[in-house]
Amino acid sequence: MRYLHSFVLCLINGLLVATLLSNPAQAEGECKLKTGKGFEIKPDQGPVTLNWVLENTSLCSVRVLVASDYAVNSISLQDQPNNGSIKQLSQTVFDYSKNNKFLGTDRFTVKICGKKSYGTSACSVVTYQMDSIQK
Repeated sequence: MRYLHSFVLCLINGLLVATLLSNPAQAEGECKLKTGKGFEIKPDQGPVTLNWVLENTSLCSVRVLVASDYAVNSISLQDQPNNGSIKQLSQTVFDYSKNNKFLGTDRFTVKICGKKSYGTSACSVVTYQMDSIQK
């Protein structure tokens, strides 16, 4: 399982790098989580908001990090963004693309359902707040 997880992460990173290299305008921008490197979601923790910043870029790939003591049952898009589009690339990776020239805050929500290692099942809703800025 760990090897598969590592392989998938390498594949996703490779695809992201290839995308950035094929579009130099996007390579100059940044897409980052405001609150640090990552945040593990626990399906039983209730609603969560994660704040991302898109600086001089129109595309942001976000990965849903689920705590390791949970088996993921499903991760699904619940609400579309108003000022962009979202595409689910895999169970845990979403590509957000903002509308052309949009600056401001956009949001989309994802529902995560999983099962704790000792058997408790639960679902949480995560709101991704995407702040698009130009610097």
